Amino acid sequence: MAADNPLVVVRMGSHSEKEYIEKLVQRFDGLILGANLVEGTPGATASLLVKICGKKHPLSFYFDPMTYAYGSYVDPRTEQVRRDLDWIKSDQKVKKQKEPVRRFKSSYRKLAEKLGPPFDGALEGGLRAGSGLSVE
Repeated sequence: MAADNPLVVVRMGSHSEKEYIEKLVQRFDGLILGANLVEGTPGATASLLVKICGKKHPLSFYFDPMTYAYGSYVDPRTEQVRRDLDWIKSDQKVKKQKEPVRRFKSSYRKLAEKLGPPFDGALEGGLRAGSGLSVE
């Protein structure tokens, strides 16, 4: 059975997609923004929303809180449960260090701080038993 008036809602993962969003804004009904994107670039994100969700294009927008980013997951290569949250880390240059250091991306770190427990705790010492963030 076909849905009445199906909606097309696009998820924007980074500002590198901004040009496509602006060109195609009349072709979809809504925009989803990850909370990490808003945390990392609040001014640019707000500017984009004002531009494309204003009177000219009354577009609905939604925020994805990204809470699943702080949970354990099953690694598809090893089929083992991982709790290291490596997928929200990146190799970063650190002063007085020759080699890059693998750390949490700042947008995810700041988002966890604002979300509070148990998300900030997931970054502090990995996922703890009973945190509510496990797939087990």
